[in-house]
Amino acid sequence: MSGDRVTIVFISGFRGEVFTRKPFGGIVRSIGLLEHLIMSLKKIGLDNIDAYLVTLGYKSKTQSKLLGENFNLHRIKIVEIPVTLTSKVYRVLQRTLRSMGVIGDRSILTLYGRTIREISKLNDILEGSNHKVLVINSLMGYVSIRKHISRIIKKSKPVIIYLSHDFTGDFYRQGYSSKIAEGLEREICNISDLILASSIRDREQYIKHYKITYDKIIVYPNIYPIDTLSDHYELIRSKYEEPTLAIIGSRSLYKDRFFNGLVESIYDLFDRIIYIGYKAPIIDHLIKKYREMIEYHKHIPSRYDFLKTLSKAHIGLNYGLWLGGSNVKRYDYALSGLLILSNALGARGEILPCEYVYADQADLRGKLRQLLSRDLDEIIRCGRTNLDTAYSYYEGFVREFMRKISTFL
Repeated sequence: MSGDRVTIVFISGFRGEVFTRKPFGGIVRSIGLLEHLIMSLKKIGLDNIDAYLVTLGYKSKTQSKLLGENFNLHRIKIVEIPVTLTSKVYRVLQRTLRSMGVIGDRSILTLYGRTIREISKLNDILEGSNHKVLVINSLMGYVSIRKHISRIIKKSKPVIIYLSHDFTGDFYRQGYSSKIAEGLEREICNISDLILASSIRDREQYIKHYKITYDKIIVYPNIYPIDTLSDHYELIRSKYEEPTLAIIGSRSLYKDRFFNGLVESIYDLFDRIIYIGYKAPIIDHLIKKYREMIEYHKHIPSRYDFLKTLSKAHIGLNYGLWLGGSNVKRYDYALSGLLILSNALGARGEILPCEYVYADQADLRGKLRQLLSRDLDEIIRCGRTNLDTAYSYYEGFVREFMRKISTFL
């Protein structure tokens, strides 16, 4: 068995340059799954592994170099396959409609314009392997090869893993959009050997809507540790002495009036605020007015440094905008050893022992007053229980994923 050759083909559904940008939740999830798959295969005695990341379109030499830097840990090879002429026309139409504000990121139209032109490269890659694994990354990955999937299955008979990022019916929320998207996702679920949901809530959605059997789907939570639990304990040792709030911002939160109002309603309860991400208007205002209390970072490229910076705080503010998947921010707060305050949407998914849900600005302010009346050491201990729990969820996935992979190969 150790001499058997395993070929992994990861269908990303994205253009190559996406993997050269600042890493965000979806890309971290994709890269993480590839690494877990390779490590799991090695642990069951399959060391002869060829891994390929399939992207769409054309990349420059600079982009090629950056792609190589992102994936040199396991020597993952990058394969770009051109899209069809029709897909190119769709892409131009999408860009035009987006620039006009007609469609957003959650329009069903964003699924199209991804169909690869031909699969001869894929067939050549899969040819000759003892074991073949095809990982389809989200619905976008499926749409890119949907036209060819029956031929790939017939010729290569790969094990198919569907890496879900969100339950599609929650992501595409408009009536006609969700129906189209759910129809496509039902297809990929039916042909997959294993489905990876991103939360316990999403798993229940798949079982309910697509009649998936429980043993066909496992939860790959949005928890991405830097290494061992002891490494995280070392990472969270340094805290500010004064009560400190951590906030992870984003473009989607930038114009959200409720989020800006939340921050404005509580900032005076803290001596310091650590804010990482796209600068919301309220943060810009606070920096100008109280520069000494705001520690602002637009972006921290190193994941270790990112979590290390968060870990200096005591409490993380989590604000979710939609259903589907699970909120990555809450798990980043947990991995940084923080107590967490979330709105209802932000708290979706697995239970964290020291996460408290707030209803509105007054409720948040009241809960913070109550928490901050405690000794800071008590809050720090509470944050550590979140770390322990989140890491246990991650370890549970690693064990279950390896067990599933060993049954297929």
